[in-house]
Amino acid sequence: MVLHNDKRDFHRMTMDFTVRFRPPDSDEYYLGRCKNLSTGGIAFICDQYIDTGAMVEIDITPDKALVRPLQATMQVLRSNKSGQAFEIAGKFTEIR
Repeated sequence: MVLHNDKRDFHRMTMDFTVRFRPPDSDEYYLGRCKNLSTGGIAFICDQYIDTGAMVEIDITPDKALVRPLQATMQVLRSNKSGQAFEIAGKFTEIR
């Protein structure tokens, strides 16, 4: 499903796959679950709170071949409590 909001530069696609992420200065990865993805950024659910404005290294290897593997740096735009977890959303600042 493609979601579109006229304020966004890129269309978002609802996705469901594992996301690995870490602070740039850490070797320890954490896991989250992708909620949606666009060419400009990603939203995912995880157990860790991440400060708004923080930079995060993202490693995406989808369960299915609908999306190719991706490594990127993301700036966190939103970090909201969602039940027992957090919904993290951000924009890509670098895609490798």
